[in-house]
Amino acid sequence: SIDESNWYSPQTIDKALAGKEIDLLLVDGPPAYKEDDSRSRYPAVPHLKKYFSNDYTVILDDCNREGEKDILEKWQNTLGIKFQVRLLHGNIAIGKSSQNFYI
Repeated sequence: SIDESNWYSPQTIDKALAGKEIDLLLVDGPPAYKEDDSRSRYPAVPHLKKYFSNDYTVILDDCNREGEKDILEKWQNTLGIKFQVRLLHGNIAIGKSSQNFYI
């Protein structure tokens, strides 16, 4: 089970995103470098996917850490997409809904 208590306020996010769509989501917070917070970024996709446009991209920073590796696996299952991991240039993972994916 992943603790969602270290994530941002869902009510505040919902209020800010009312009537909007997300086509690019960059997840670089909240801080996740401490063991107790290692999976604090997980709720981003489960909570925000209802706002995703038909053609969206999700980027997760620090994907070389154990917590983020676990998060990526869960996000891939949730979204039904595969993330590309780029460990040499910023340790990011990129997932895109479209099959036309070039980076």
